[in-house]
Amino acid sequence: MTDAVDSPAPLAPDLNRSVRRWAPSLDDPLVAPSSERIGGPVGTHAAIGRARFSALRVLFALALVGLAIGFSGKTACLQQAPSSAADGPRVSVDKTHRLNWDNQREMYSLCYTDVVAVYGRQHLGDGVPFWTSWQGKTAAGKTVTQRWATPVGTGMFAYGAAKVVAGWQWLHVHWGVPSVISPVLFFNLVAVVLALCWLVTIWVLVKLSDERRWFVWVAALSPVIFVHAFTSFDLLTVMLVMLGLLAWDRRRWWASGVLFGLALTTGLWPLLVLLALGLSLYLERRGRARPARDLYRDPLKVVVAVLATWLVVNLPVAIGASTGWLQYWRFFSARAPEPDSLYGAIATLVKLSLNVTAVNVISLVLVIAAIAAVIVIVVRSPKPFDVYSIAFLLIAGTLIASKTWSPQSTLWLVPFAVLAVRSSRILMVWMLIEALAWVPRMGVYLAPSHHWLPPQWYTLAVVVRMVALLGVCLHIIWEHYDDEPDVVETPTPHLSRSPLSA
Repeated sequence: MTDAVDSPAPLAPDLNRSVRRWAPSLDDPLVAPSSERIGGPVGTHAAIGRARFSALRVLFALALVGLAIGFSGKTACLQQAPSSAADGPRVSVDKTHRLNWDNQREMYSLCYTDVVAVYGRQHLGDGVPFWTSWQGKTAAGKTVTQRWATPVGTGMFAYGAAKVVAGWQWLHVHWGVPSVISPVLFFNLVAVVLALCWLVTIWVLVKLSDERRWFVWVAALSPVIFVHAFTSFDLLTVMLVMLGLLAWDRRRWWASGVLFGLALTTGLWPLLVLLALGLSLYLERRGRARPARDLYRDPLKVVVAVLATWLVVNLPVAIGASTGWLQYWRFFSARAPEPDSLYGAIATLVKLSLNVTAVNVISLVLVIAAIAAVIVIVVRSPKPFDVYSIAFLLIAGTLIASKTWSPQSTLWLVPFAVLAVRSSRILMVWMLIEALAWVPRMGVYLAPSHHWLPPQWYTLAVVVRMVALLGVCLHIIWEHYDDEPDVVETPTPHLSRSPLSA
């Protein structure tokens, strides 16, 4: 080793001294060819780890670009139209304008979002979800009492946003603060929160990726984010799950349990991530000569915190508005299979009306079979699976076997895919297929006179979407069952470690 040379100036702080670096301009099959057009890959004398534009800052910028594209795709659904003449200089904007979704604008503009729809359809401005009800009609024309069928966490989050909207409209009427109609204002407010949730998710991915932190660009510029970032409230659950994983990784057991408990109040799929954590813990500690009490004492804290958090959020609603609380579970069991699901594709293809009870039984059996298959594959693998690969396989198998596979559900898979798969080509092809499936999906709901594609095209899209997801799953499994020894990545020497750590 050569003698040390004194620097003429103090060295910039290197906050990543113990981290090996992975350079996408050298190793990523999609980024490396593109880097030639903007100066080429990183050079031998580059100040790696000490530049002003750190990986996290650049990834935040890329994520903001992706979110901006996603928001612009929903703007066609935020158009207003005059509804009546104003009665005075300070009248509620809701009395003078309305949401312009005329002639199925939300479908042919490909901008549909549940966030806008639920504000009016679920009467968020009229009272607290679960307690608030209204009269509606079924497809058969029968009048029934309806409530918003949603998990408690999502309902309360939406209600909190609706209260902020009401306060803003009060300021508009009494103080002249600029405003728009309430559904649009509600969407804008929720979109800001969801964007922050995604930025937090990007931060967590960077923390969990270690030397491959630059690979998070695949998530930041995911086509799924372009299309579905603001389609529903899913990014809230994604953020809570990823924060829970980070707390688990840092051995913050109680914090991890609270975060997963909150995630479960907004959806059921975090249960699959908890199952993946339990399975990875079993694999990690299999064969160790330690008492079971010592092995599972800390994870037991997570279980206790999950149950306590879920009960604290759900019990007040379950006791005070039991009918509204049960509405979500009743709706889930009574709903017909979505056109995105395997059963919906079969029904469209053979032009049959499937019995909901039969579909419920079949889908439940297949979901259990898919979970069991993943467990067997993971336990018998010659190479250990990490928790991210297990979670991806469990969620993917459940989505394929379930009767509900909404397009925005792919958001659940994106963070785990980035952590589990090392090929940006495979991930981008899969995510692009998921995003493009939105086009025929919207066409399904158009009036017959406006159909731009026959229904069979969407059936084909569902099949291609399913094959693409299965392909990613098989790629993950193949990497763990391949007989060839693991190839240890050896970055370029000057990228391996900070010169200060020598």
